[in-house]
Amino acid sequence: MARVVFSSIVNEIRGKLNGSVFQGGPGGFQLRTRVKPRNPRSAYQQLNRSNIGYLSRLWAELTQTQRDTWLAPVSGYPNGLDRFVAVNSRVWQLGQPAVTTSPSSFNTTDVEQQFVSLTSSTFTLQLLTGTYVLPSNVYLIIMATRPLSAGATFIGARWRTFTAAIPPATDLGTAYSIESEYVARHGAKSAGKLIGIQYYLLNASTGEYGNIDTKQQHVS
Repeated sequence: MARVVFSSIVNEIRGKLNGSVFQGGPGGFQLRTRVKPRNPRSAYQQLNRSNIGYLSRLWAELTQTQRDTWLAPVSGYPNGLDRFVAVNSRVWQLGQPAVTTSPSSFNTTDVEQQFVSLTSSTFTLQLLTGTYVLPSNVYLIIMATRPLSAGATFIGARWRTFTAAIPPATDLGTAYSIESEYVARHGAKSAGKLIGIQYYLLNASTGEYGNIDTKQQHVS
C-alpha cells in the first residue's frame, strides 16, 4: 500500500480513481487497490436472500396478536423479527409452511453423536447407541462445512450451511449416509481435509429446535 505525501498546494485527496482508492488512516493518507467484495451469486446464496426478503414481507402481514407472540421474551433467543426469521429460515429449508406463532418454549433435546465415518467416498453418521425414532414433523438437521485445510482452527461463519435433513420416522440408532447430499452441496472430499459438522433437532410444525452439537473430523 502506497503512502501519499502532500504539499502546500494539495493537502487532501479522497475517493476512487481507475481502480485505486485514496483514503485517510492512522499513518496518514494512503493509496490502495480497490477490491470489490466477493459476491459469488450462487444459486444457494440467491435462494437464501429471496427467503429473507419473503419472511420480512410475511412479518408485515402477521396480525398484531401473532406478532406479539414473537415479541414476548424467550431466554437465550432474539425477540421479534429476528426470531421469526431465524425459526422460519430453518422451517423454509424443509419446504414446510411458515410458522406464524412463536413457540412458547424451545426443545432442548440433546443428541449425542456416537461416530462419523468420513472418507473420500463416505459420510455416515450414527447418533445413538440405542433406538430413537424421530417423531412426526421432527427432523435432524445437519450442517457441514466445505472441506477445509487440515490445520484450520477458525470455522466461524462457515457453519451457516444447510447440508441434509434426516426425516421423521428415521431411527437415529442406525447408521445414516449423507454422502450424496454433501457432495451435491460442497463437492468431493479428499483425505486429510478437515470438515466441521453441526446438527440439531427441528420440529417443522412448531419451529422448536434443540441444542446444536458440534464436531470436527479429518477425512481419512
